[in-house]
Amino acid sequence: MGEETKSSELKDGRDKPLKPVARLENGHTDVITDMVPMVKLQMLATCSLDKTIILWHTVEKKKLRTYREHVKGVVALAFNESLILLVSAGYDHQICVWNPYIGNHYSFKFFIFKTYKLMFNKFFR
Repeated sequence: MGEETKSSELKDGRDKPLKPVARLENGHTDVITDMVPMVKLQMLATCSLDKTIILWHTVEKKKLRTYREHVKGVVALAFNESLILLVSAGYDHQICVWNPYIGNHYSFKFFIFKTYKLMFNKFFR
């Protein structure tokens, strides 16, 4: 009857194959759980169940640095533009506060409720 398509091809709303805009080398090895644009810094932060946070340079489309403080998957990110701080929360019940310009961090451990994403958004915006 019709033309058979590969099941691995992604389609848009009109059934046309999607083409990747850019492939980012050395990215996450597991599911990406959150991403936060840092427009003024020309960066994008992504976090994943692979326990890492990666900062990407959006203009050059390359990885700037990888943060590896969490011992379990990272589930949420928040960014405060006025303080220039990136905050991450993981399944390890740890909150890490990062300076995107350097690799240092401050971390705090406490129980994270299911509404952690809402708390992040209210507190850091």
